[in-house]
Amino acid sequence: MKKKHKNSKLEQSITDYFAQAELQADDEVQIADPAPFAQEKVYENILNIITLKQKKPSFIQVLKIAASVLLLLSASFALYHYRQSFVGVSTSELAMHETVAAKGLVAKVILSDGTTVFLNGGSKLIYPKSFDSSPDRSVTLQGEGYFQVVHDPKKPFLIHTEKMNTQVFGTSFNISAYTDRRDIEVTVLTGKVGVFLEEGDENARFLTSGYKVIYNKTTNQLGRPLPAENAGDLIAWSRGQMIYKNRPLIEVITEVERLYNIKIKISAKLEPCRITASLERSTKAKILTILAELIDGTLEYKNGVYLLTGKGC
Repeated sequence: MKKKHKNSKLEQSITDYFAQAELQADDEVQIADPAPFAQEKVYENILNIITLKQKKPSFIQVLKIAASVLLLLSASFALYHYRQSFVGVSTSELAMHETVAAKGLVAKVILSDGTTVFLNGGSKLIYPKSFDSSPDRSVTLQGEGYFQVVHDPKKPFLIHTEKMNTQVFGTSFNISAYTDRRDIEVTVLTGKVGVFLEEGDENARFLTSGYKVIYNKTTNQLGRPLPAENAGDLIAWSRGQMIYKNRPLIEVITEVERLYNIKIKISAKLEPCRITASLERSTKAKILTILAELIDGTLEYKNGVYLLTGKGC
């Protein structure tokens, strides 16, 4: 509860920072309160039935009847509290959807508020059918997504990723949060974004267009905002392009593996290499051949794995 309270304060501070109006939640869909559980009445009715059916029960029969009564009472009591737990819960909160982009593919999702999300290969987005009954617009991302969020100053848009949250009102930005990577990176193309840790770190980071922030999952540290050079290149994947400017070869290989759902190993001499290239998405064979030519390397396929070797850079 304390964690939730701290995060609520953080979300409010981000809202205040952007000088937006106070959040106003729409009325929730209400479920009528069920009638109180009449335990004594149920017990009395059961005893009346027992009396009518058997006037002189044996001791063993009495024990059996008593056990049945207790079982029925317990089940009724549990059902009553189960119904109580749903009072005040909106139906939209129970209707969650999930979209998965298979490796090698890009998926496009249009949310109920008109927000557009592009999912890179191997990514998943979890979101409600509607945001109408919620005070915010919350979704969960696993992997990489490019968001074009519809502006709504009364209802912030929240993206939950592994250990980190991103809050916006209306903007476009990219989040890379693959579970097999050490870092989570948020890059803003337009608008303003607030980033804070899931555990309630009060040192939120505020980003504007052309800036990025990196969270290190190993050290649990959220870095300072940094200029994002060529930020538009980071979302080239959403347009079917592959643009790299002085990118480490290891990072490029990781993206190619995910894009084509293959496994690539490189020799130790090639690890320091960097790649600068602008490619249109093509066949797996063509892209791998171009990468090998760029580093003057040799490519071979063995036991289900592509091996890239060379003299080094």
